[in-house]
Amino acid sequence: SDRTALISAEGSLSYRELWQKSENLAYWISQNYVDNQDPIVVYGHKNPYMVVCFLACVKSGRAYCPQDISIPDTRVMDTAECVNPEVIFKVEGDMDFDGYNVKNLDSIKKIIEEEQEEYCPEWATKPEDTYYILFTSGSTGKPKGVKITFDCLNNYLDWSVNLGSSKQDKEGKNFVNQAPFSFDLSVMDLYTSLACG
Repeated sequence: SDRTALISAEGSLSYRELWQKSENLAYWISQNYVDNQDPIVVYGHKNPYMVVCFLACVKSGRAYCPQDISIPDTRVMDTAECVNPEVIFKVEGDMDFDGYNVKNLDSIKKIIEEEQEEYCPEWATKPEDTYYILFTSGSTGKPKGVKITFDCLNNYLDWSVNLGSSKQDKEGKNFVNQAPFSFDLSVMDLYTSLACG
């Protein structure tokens, strides 16, 4: 559909663009990290390409770990060390991921433009696989990664798409996303809106 899927100060993407760009990036991930299913850190804020990267990760069978630009650099590096990603997608911000393989937004866009091969849906995350990893606030010590499976997300969506009004009533409506993608509350806005169109 050419209907707008995501819009922010950095631009917008239609559902068609979101789907195609994420599949192109998923193809690149699958071709370059054939023997590795490690999670991928996605760093940035509200740029629509954050969601392109999220979907590309899970379409390639890998979990993603979102990190927001508001998080202190030391904590982001602690998270990266814990996740140990082979690649980090840095969509926004000036964080220096020294020692890591980093693809910035220009690189991500170039990959998407160059990859025109056919994406294989069989690569995608399975229901029992980890879909994303969020890190706790660390109030009792060092933050810990919490793995959320695709099944868990889908069970949540079964409830949230009909919360307050029916899924049909939500279709085509605008959802406001205020929470950073690294915070669990953002899942309600992001995936409920995508599931409802």
